[in-house]
Amino acid sequence: MTKNTVRLIPIFALCAFVSMSCGSSPAVKDTPKAENPVRVEADRDTVSDTAQDGSADLHTTTPLSEDKESKSEAKPATDYKVTYKEFPLYLGSSFNPDRINLAFFDHMPSVPYISMAETEYLLEYIYHSTYYPTYELELSEYGSVSTLTRENEYTMEVDSDKDTITYFDYDAFILPPDSIRLIDIMKRNDFNPDGTTNYFQHTDYAYERYGNEITLSLSDYNIDIIGTEEGCFVPLATISDFLCVDNYFSLLFNGESVIILGYNEIINPRGRLYDLGKVYYSAPAGSIPEDLVKFSYNELCLALDNLYGLKDLHGISTFENFFDNTGLKADLLSTDPATVDGAIQELLNVHLDDLHSTYVAPSYYKGYDPDNVPPEGSSTVSFEEFQTRLSDIRDSYYDEVPFYEEIGDTAYITFDKFITTTQDYYKNPPDSNFSDTIGGMLYSYQQITRKGSPVKNVVLDLSLNTGGDVDAAAYVIGMFLGEGQYSLRNLFTDAMTTDYYYVDSDLNHEYDEKDSLSGYKLYCLISPISFSCGNLVPCIFKSSHKVTLLGQTSGGGTCCVLHMSTATGSVFQLSGHYQLSFVKNGVFYDIDKGTDPDYVISNLKNFYDRQKLTNYIHGLY
Repeated sequence: MTKNTVRLIPIFALCAFVSMSCGSSPAVKDTPKAENPVRVEADRDTVSDTAQDGSADLHTTTPLSEDKESKSEAKPATDYKVTYKEFPLYLGSSFNPDRINLAFFDHMPSVPYISMAETEYLLEYIYHSTYYPTYELELSEYGSVSTLTRENEYTMEVDSDKDTITYFDYDAFILPPDSIRLIDIMKRNDFNPDGTTNYFQHTDYAYERYGNEITLSLSDYNIDIIGTEEGCFVPLATISDFLCVDNYFSLLFNGESVIILGYNEIINPRGRLYDLGKVYYSAPAGSIPEDLVKFSYNELCLALDNLYGLKDLHGISTFENFFDNTGLKADLLSTDPATVDGAIQELLNVHLDDLHSTYVAPSYYKGYDPDNVPPEGSSTVSFEEFQTRLSDIRDSYYDEVPFYEEIGDTAYITFDKFITTTQDYYKNPPDSNFSDTIGGMLYSYQQITRKGSPVKNVVLDLSLNTGGDVDAAAYVIGMFLGEGQYSLRNLFTDAMTTDYYYVDSDLNHEYDEKDSLSGYKLYCLISPISFSCGNLVPCIFKSSHKVTLLGQTSGGGTCCVLHMSTATGSVFQLSGHYQLSFVKNGVFYDIDKGTDPDYVISNLKNFYDRQKLTNYIHGLY
């Protein structure tokens, strides 16, 4: 097997028990052990000749082991006729695909299912290919129950009789192996050979509250988990929604191949298809089979009911009810792919209209349309109008606003998106030519702290910052506050974390008071365009009482983004179930309404007249 080694960029990765975690790993709950586990191995060699569509018909073969003990303990086979097929499996590249086995049952012949044995293989392949070699799963099957057990002993239990999926601890089961915290959104935990870390170092304490045991009842959504003599089979889309999207990838199936789609891997910013996008849309377009349409609708309801982070704030009891009330149900159940995609666009862009949830790309059944212009809701229209107005004002002062600028004794740091780094600034410290936020902050730190620097005030201008990578935002927080922190709540499980960390600003692998700008007078300029991470940073500044906020109320955006797809293949992003929060009096509050400035600047022109703003700052004290 040839593996394509890629780094998927995650955004993000406890009952009534509360712990203060110390050390290098999350606290562990006692986990129940499966009774009489039976190991079932996948035999990937029993395939027939490959068909013209890229699949291999495996109907006459047995792709799982012939272990007699396993078969004697499995529940009786269903009456469904099953066809097994093998497909190319793409990860990160359109070259050298691996292979994956899927199953199709005669009562729903267009809906791809995957065995738990093949799920074990798939997840290990993904994590081993994305720099997590210690990720391991072990499958045991007993009667109607298949159990996947992680190397950390947390489990996922699938019951084909009850049509349920149960996680003793969902957060711990999906957590990448090198994570320090129970909910770890920074994903920068690599240690150097000498034991040092780059850019970030977690403190030895954090607040962590474990989430509830989660049982997904698929029968409530008319979704069937199928038990056969070969074990349990789960829809591929369900595996994508509840095992993949939390770590920033989803599974796309186009009838000819399976694509493990990472963040922004289908369409580039210019609207052209990446290589994986070309693979996806190489399959023939056409009408959607009726059985797949019905399943896709049910799976969408299941996913959104559990994973949409703003469900309560939108007053949504269930998405089945919501689709009835908005008139979207009939279109979502259409076999015309243009109608279905139009309904998905209207759902995300008009009805949810939360700026994070948005349509990305159509189903392969419809085919790629670079000229498609999705509709916009009122919140998006208002946001874009204000953004244009503020941008025009800034453009009247700057042809191109510099990342770092000094006006007398005041330094201004300005950027409109948080961009993580792939550079090794320890080997090559940044100069004025950098391409990411961490590089820009390191360069700014060098200028502010240089010998003979006149700087006494530091202003972080996030007035046109619409968000981006959370670890870049975490770096900015750490440099300003000395001890950085963020709080996160999983609305799906009710797990909560407040993490504390330090950043390395002088690039010496030592984390001390010299790495902080906290000895300066610190300010942050915000506006209604300061959204997502551009909103998180000032919210944390506000609660720290160490940074003075200037401008107008920030734009909100409290949920980390999930990158998802429907079972019919429409690609979208969603305000997910990880809620960025601030903590006051022990309570986790969402930040969706934004935060108010300490000093209001009503005249927008004064945002970018730096001399006037500098004089104003001098007058505050």
